[in-house]
Amino acid sequence: FTWAGTLMAAVSRADEGYVLFSIAKYAICLAIMLPATFCAGITLPLITRTLLAAGGGEKTIGSVYAYNTFGSIIGISLAALVLMPALGLKGLLILGGVLDMALGVVILAALASVVNTGAAWRVAAAALAVTVVMQVGMSLGVTLDPNRMASAVFRQGLSALDRGRTFLYHADGRTATIHGFSVGSPGTRIISTNGKPDGSLVPDWYRPCPAPEGRDAMGGDDATQLLLGVVPLAFAPQARTGAVIGHGTGMTSHIMLASPTLEELVTIEIEPRMVDGSRIFEPANRRVFDDPRSVHIFDDAKSYFAAANRQFDVILSEPSNPWVSGVSGLFTVEFYERVKRYLAPGGIFGQWLHAYELSDGLVLSVLSALDANFTDYRIYAVSSHDVLVVAVAEGEVPEPDWSVREWPALTEDLCAFHPLNAAHLEAALVADKAGLAHLFASVRATNSDFYPVLDLGAEQARFTQLAASGVMSLGRGMVPLGVADTAPLPPDTAMLTATVSVAGPRGQAVGSWLRHYAWGAGVDSLSRIAWDEEPLMRHSQFRRGLQLGRRPASWGQWSRIFNDVAAELHDGTRGWVDEAFYQEVQTYLERAQAPREPRAAVTVRRLVSAGRMAEAAEHLEPLVSAAREGRLWMPVDDLMDAAVLAYLANDEPAAARVAWETLRGQSQRIPGNARMLSLAARLRAAGALGAPPAPPEPSPPPEE
Repeated sequence: FTWAGTLMAAVSRADEGYVLFSIAKYAICLAIMLPATFCAGITLPLITRTLLAAGGGEKTIGSVYAYNTFGSIIGISLAALVLMPALGLKGLLILGGVLDMALGVVILAALASVVNTGAAWRVAAAALAVTVVMQVGMSLGVTLDPNRMASAVFRQGLSALDRGRTFLYHADGRTATIHGFSVGSPGTRIISTNGKPDGSLVPDWYRPCPAPEGRDAMGGDDATQLLLGVVPLAFAPQARTGAVIGHGTGMTSHIMLASPTLEELVTIEIEPRMVDGSRIFEPANRRVFDDPRSVHIFDDAKSYFAAANRQFDVILSEPSNPWVSGVSGLFTVEFYERVKRYLAPGGIFGQWLHAYELSDGLVLSVLSALDANFTDYRIYAVSSHDVLVVAVAEGEVPEPDWSVREWPALTEDLCAFHPLNAAHLEAALVADKAGLAHLFASVRATNSDFYPVLDLGAEQARFTQLAASGVMSLGRGMVPLGVADTAPLPPDTAMLTATVSVAGPRGQAVGSWLRHYAWGAGVDSLSRIAWDEEPLMRHSQFRRGLQLGRRPASWGQWSRIFNDVAAELHDGTRGWVDEAFYQEVQTYLERAQAPREPRAAVTVRRLVSAGRMAEAAEHLEPLVSAAREGRLWMPVDDLMDAAVLAYLANDEPAAARVAWETLRGQSQRIPGNARMLSLAARLRAAGALGAPPAPPEPSPPPEE
């Protein structure tokens, strides 16, 4: 652990650093494992050679390998299924060492009987003494410190966690070591697998329900676990049967069991100790344990579905991160091809995927696999760095029934938090199938069992700390590139949201707050909802400037503030324009005799936000020309999005390409950003760009 922590601190989190880290990592493994591997490896040839020399004949070779194979089967079965749960990791290692050393003593004793010398017996006795001393010393002197074992040094570079944790659970399961602990006081509770946190709950879930004014917003993993349960059922509110892949904290299954129509919910978990460890979250997750409709299956998800061969109204897949060994197989074309067979007619499939520690390309490789198997889907943000895909195998995704948030059991669960709001939930939409249809031509490869893009790339993405920020932004901004649905999404009057960690809902709430206190009747209110005061001051000062009607000292500075103010007022909306705001701005521009460029910037933002792309094309020329000279009157990425889409909508592919070539060199987006890929794909579809490089051919599947 110390070596690994030092190594992580010494190398840069870049592609070159990953190469050095990988070489050093395997060198450390080699240094630890090679001596034991070498000694274990010479036993078979040594035994075979000994028996052949003793005249056993060639049949002894088969006998040796037969006994070895039989012993391996018995050994691993006993170790994984019986001894590991009973003795724990340390006890199992000690027992294995005792057996190995005892076998050596037995062989030496047998040798003594053949040689018939006292020396051999003395060697055997000495070996026995050494065995006892070593094992007793290890038992007493070696401690598997939970703070070290749960540190996830491979991820964070910490060889041990700080001591400000109270461990509530520790167990070595047959597939992983599970820790449950709390941090701080009264303490956020966390459960981890091999040191990697798989879920947490803040203290709000355990305190008595406060008065409405004492409610709070959700933090940590709370919003993710809540929305993973609520959103799929909003698309299937009458579901009677459901299956959840991955137990985690148990909160998602608990939330789904709030449904009054659900008759059975099967939670599939490969590690039984994970379910035991999640009891640290009781009573918050009580239904997954106490509700008679809840069933636990301890098995691999693929094996369970194949063996059960039954259909469900809702299937939700929320396994661990795909860089965990064996997990990436639940994000492949082949898995989706199989799992959709187990959806009942009209059934809903949900897929969780994180956007942290993954690149846009890796996330798109999974979405491409989903796209190939499901006729329609929508993608929702369930935190600042997690998404949920809601898909159907036939037809179109139905419209969600957000009234599920008012189920009595769910209302009781969420009494400590601000209410869920239907408009805020809709603002979490990131993309839909139609909005991404053009994009997959730019995806280098689709994740599959035979071309495991995700499995090969996830570890490097984790090490280099990438984030699929482009995917997460597809549904937001002045131009929501991932959403084809043109139905406007106006703001809501609610100024608070439980799901504050989700960008869309937060934007909706903050925009309503700003309209109320900076632009509406609440401007002089003495009692305010406490969002960040900085944007409120910026909006108030900007509006005061509009009312005074004076020319600014710098129109460039004025434009920068205008773009920030307009973006914040419209955050979380789609295809909607605050006409009262723009009317004040237009009146000011006329009074102050604004030059051409700031007028064009205001007009373009207003038209593009309303979805009037072809009209916006008529006002872009001064902005693109100014950008060519290094003068920006809009954020360069907003201008690039608007120019490409507006010119294409106006049937001007050549102008769209010129704008693309002019602006992409100034863009703040990294190569491979999903929004850049989306623009390029639209240009190719219009014939304005050449075809992308051909993706590599996947390896063919083995013949039956």
